[in-house]
Amino acid sequence: MADVARVTRRRGARGSVKLQLREDEAWVLAKLVDGLDELLREGQPSDAGVENDVSVIVGVAWPDADSVVTPDDPALRRLLPDAYRDDADAAAEFRRYTDATLREDMLADLAVVRETVGAIDAHEQLTLSETQAESWLRALTSGRLVMASRLGIERSEDDEVLENLDPDDPRVALHALYRWSGALLSDLLHAMS
Repeated sequence: MADVARVTRRRGARGSVKLQLREDEAWVLAKLVDGLDELLREGQPSDAGVENDVSVIVGVAWPDADSVVTPDDPALRRLLPDAYRDDADAAAEFRRYTDATLREDMLADLAVVRETVGAIDAHEQLTLSETQAESWLRALTSGRLVMASRLGIERSEDDEVLENLDPDDPRVALHALYRWSGALLSDLLHAMS
């Protein structure tokens, strides 16, 4: 994965992006999507909702406040951070009403990436609509947030330190994927602008 996939804007097709991915790149993206999917599904609050006057009127049963908690996993907390760092009660209430929707939106983006990666043609090319490309951007960003958490990257200096890892360090492959996905994200953003 030394090279970054080639990404270009498709001529005559407003908003669409042409992407060329080798078979190994597509495989790695599929594995990244599977890992993110698994992470987002673990620790999800139960589907059992609490009915109240508002939920009966709008037809939505809100999750029980006790079933939606701040994730234990630091990577998942990076994807689903607390909205109010200085007010635990407000943060819990906000999470109660947003956690499921945020997860569903991220899972939907992952589904788009999974589906489109599976549609790469014999020439290792793929054309993404603007909407699909936006899902790719969000999914790649989520993946990079998780990888950054696993690698301990909080600032750009942390990434620079990881460039000099010993080749036997178990973080080498994850750091290579982090850098490669960043270049792909950058190319995709550039092609869309």
